[in-house]
Amino acid sequence: NILFLSRIHPKKGTDILVRATRLLKDRGVECNVLLAGPDDVKAKGYRAELEQLINELDLVESVHLIGMVKGREKLSLYNRAELFVLPTHQENFGFVLVEAMACGTPVVTSFGVDIWREIERGGATITENIPDLVAEKIAALLADKEALNALGEKSREWVFKEFDAAKLAADYSAMYTQAALS
Repeated sequence: NILFLSRIHPKKGTDILVRATRLLKDRGVECNVLLAGPDDVKAKGYRAELEQLINELDLVESVHLIGMVKGREKLSLYNRAELFVLPTHQENFGFVLVEAMACGTPVVTSFGVDIWREIERGGATITENIPDLVAEKIAALLADKEALNALGEKSREWVFKEFDAAKLAADYSAMYTQAALS
């Protein structure tokens, strides 16, 4: 299972993942893609465009728009997914990326995420948000389940180390102290 969890909006690259899924299927990579998240009211008609694209690419059995998820349902999706993919065009922070990593779910995302350098150090796979390149990264990761699991463990450890409340408080305190002294 591949999970996408975000607003259903063109900015998030949902169509890129749909197109990458067609490429994966054409290469013989079996995958089930869950597109979770609320329809963005500012992106009128985008969900219908995605549904049409899914139909046109003959992916009705493989790509599923499941709507908004929260709480335990959201957590269970992270935990059941083999891979979390967000091929976004722009993302300031990307909480869903860190959430997925905290659940031990390996991440594929794009250079459109402002924290791509940081999460790459934590084990995330970063690529251009081009369907062919996204499909290539997904296929490579899914081909080696042992390495995929190790990547998930690395990501989880990294998140709990880097986002530890005491560590963050000390880092911010040091930063403000340095700024005050400058």
